[in-house]
Amino acid sequence: MTWKQLGKTLDVNQERIVGNAAQTFHADIISAWPVDTGYSKLQWQINKDSDTWTVKNPVKYSGILFVGRVGNRGSNQLPSGGYPIYKANILKMNRDLKANLL
Repeated sequence: MTWKQLGKTLDVNQERIVGNAAQTFHADIISAWPVDTGYSKLQWQINKDSDTWTVKNPVKYSGILFVGRVGNRGSNQLPSGGYPIYKANILKMNRDLKANLL
């Protein structure tokens, strides 16, 4: 979902804030990403297409690393503390956006 789909149009300053948040999210994910061979860490991509930012990793097993372990399923390669990579970084991005856009 994009901001325009929500009926909101971002001004230039807001677009800059969202772009900075997306780029920070991308950098934070890479920084927190576990490394075995380093292959999946190098595959993170960030793209802007019209009014939508996309951060993705096309490696098949990246979703397992991103979410972490659930019971006996998933990855043993969690960052220190065992906190799922996505949760900490999405919460941080949401806080940054709320602080700067609201």
